Amino acid sequence: MERNTIHPTPPRDENDALMRLNQYVARHGFGARRAIDTMISAGRIAVNDIIITQLGYKIDPTKDSVTIDGTNRIEPQSITKLVYILFNKPRGVVTTAKDELGRKTVLDCVKVSERIVPVGRLDRDTTGVLLLTNDGDLHNKLIHPSQEVTKEYVVLLNRDLTPQDRTTLEQGILLEEGMTRPCEITPDPNNPMRATIILHEGKKRQIRRMLESLEYSVRTLDRVSFAGLTYTGLTEGKWRHLTSQEVVELKKKSS
Repeated sequence: MERNTIHPTPPRDENDALMRLNQYVARHGFGARRAIDTMISAGRIAVNDIIITQLGYKIDPTKDSVTIDGTNRIEPQSITKLVYILFNKPRGVVTTAKDELGRKTVLDCVKVSERIVPVGRLDRDTTGVLLLTNDGDLHNKLIHPSQEVTKEYVVLLNRDLTPQDRTTLEQGILLEEGMTRPCEITPDPNNPMRATIILHEGKKRQIRRMLESLEYSVRTLDRVSFAGLTYTGLTEGKWRHLTSQEVVELKKKSS
């Protein structure tokens, strides 16, 4: 890659459909526009192998090649639309693009031509609703703590959940990185070892760690809802594109 830096925007024909560089890179799932601006300022993004540092720089998506950090290349017309996919993740699948241990990943299960990334994570043994997209702006809004996106889980424990422990969990548990936010827990009236837990945050392995702190172990953990999306009609391991109305509602919740 040449180490030259362009400052002025090269002249374009008036009919060219130009797009801001930060918007284009964000649409490919590399982060929100503000984060992309930081990458541009740091000289991490090149257009046609020439490093760009000018914020507001525009490209022609049908003609220009964009490279991030010298290795991630977005070829002209490599993406034609934003996609939003709902996946009912099965147990044993890891929520990463690649796994150094050779385990099956969500991208082994969801195969589309667009470059998509998971929105947040479900650990390997947790099943249920997982959203994948190439909409970088929406991705980063949904995982930001300030959004308090609602996540609903059904958990099966190794023993009955006591009323005292339920109250303790709902009020918050001290984990290594701090107190968890208040949550909502509804025991299953037909099985005291089963409960529904609603969170508004997403710490790593949060439910398992909260319960382990009170000497429970989790037999199964299933996320049945994320930001209002459920896997109704999807068997485990299957996926589908969101409807246009679902995308509208999802963006309203992250605005």
